[in-house]
Amino acid sequence: MMENALLIHNKDDVAVVTQAIATGDKIVYADGQIIIAKEAIPIYHKIALRNIRKGEVVHKYNNIIGEAISDIEVGQHVHIHNVKSTAKK
Repeated sequence: MMENALLIHNKDDVAVVTQAIATGDKIVYADGQIIIAKEAIPIYHKIALRNIRKGEVVHKYNNIIGEAISDIEVGQHVHIHNVKSTAKK
């Protein structure tokens, strides 16, 4: 099965989908690992690869990209509706 998500770093909590994803689609990433999308995800958006609890930091590029503002389950869309920036202003 062909990959449809990109894991940028092996310590990341998210992958980036490389095509629009529908609820229930199989997400294939990192040499054949598979998860199921719990909701629709637009192309080039992030999908959770692990359960992330409210208040935990989220990693992409092996760096912190924000903090979860709600619980996020494996297969859910990760974006501004459930992650806030922790960047210093």
